[in-house]
Amino acid sequence: MAICITPNSLRIGPYTLCEIPTGIYFNGRIEAFNFLNASPLWGTTAGFGTGGGPCAPAGFPAGYPCIDKFPFATGTSSGNVGCLSAARGSFGAQSSATSGYTTSGYNWVSGWFAGNNKFPFATTSFTASCIGSISQTRYGTTGTSSPSHGYASGGLAPPQSTSNYIDRFPFATDSCSCCVASLLAGRDTTGGASSVTHGYMMGGRCVVPTQTYTSLIDKFPFQSNSTSTTVGYLTSARGSDLSGLSSQSHGYALGGALPAAVTCIEKFPFAADNSAVRTGDLVAFCTTAGVSGLDAGYAAGGVASGNGLTQIRRISFVTDTNSDCVGNLQRASSSHAGHQD
Repeated sequence: MAICITPNSLRIGPYTLCEIPTGIYFNGRIEAFNFLNASPLWGTTAGFGTGGGPCAPAGFPAGYPCIDKFPFATGTSSGNVGCLSAARGSFGAQSSATSGYTTSGYNWVSGWFAGNNKFPFATTSFTASCIGSISQTRYGTTGTSSPSHGYASGGLAPPQSTSNYIDRFPFATDSCSCCVASLLAGRDTTGGASSVTHGYMMGGRCVVPTQTYTSLIDKFPFQSNSTSTTVGYLTSARGSDLSGLSSQSHGYALGGALPAAVTCIEKFPFAADNSAVRTGDLVAFCTTAGVSGLDAGYAAGGVASGNGLTQIRRISFVTDTNSDCVGNLQRASSSHAGHQD
């Protein structure tokens, strides 16, 4: 049977699959025998704002332990659905198809937190379970996810040194994370994005020998234990609560608090190693938790001018525009993270 391919159609014998103004047309029948599981990189039903540090208005001096859930369909918080095992923020966040994970973190009363947590997306009124620890005690790590593993990269280790470790742990079993590779440069408070094949780090801070910020974007492969390589650069150097989003084709950098507050949205392609370009503005704040859906990402909560905010803002992956407010979290939070189901 002859196969003919044109710029907008595929012909197999007498059958044609083609693009038309209202969608896709096919004059035959397609039968599916196997289906791929939805990737955990992009949520389809809901986002989560997880944990966080103290922010105005005050009330949680050690950090915020609760996990907020908001359906993508409404953007309005469903309230607290559970809690981490202890109050903390500044941790890496990873998502599998069924669970959310946090790696390490910081408690503003007791200090560094080395443990990893896991919580279910499908239930409520839970306390996250402890499933092991990270290979090196540190906070300010950046979480990325492949379909089968979670990764925690960089961070600040005691007493004050930035780490270049890339840790990995499996979603299939509950176990400690192990260092499997290194970043080009040790740093913390970077933004993170994930394609199906690579994890991406954006910006960040280095504290040794002096405190500096970078605009570097680098990536590491999920399938091999290799040092990260340069992809490009953000439009300016920044770190401290810089957040990331992942569409199916691009990585996004949201905001950043230091060395100066930034409210811009930038994106770069996964298909080629290019620098980021500015595509819009968060409008309301400079630090936030990133949550990735299929056609849009969400910036949940954050801080502006020293005050915590509850807003959930939607960033379209289809058009390059400013974010829109679609709802609110239960409580203002900073130094928190986002998960997607």
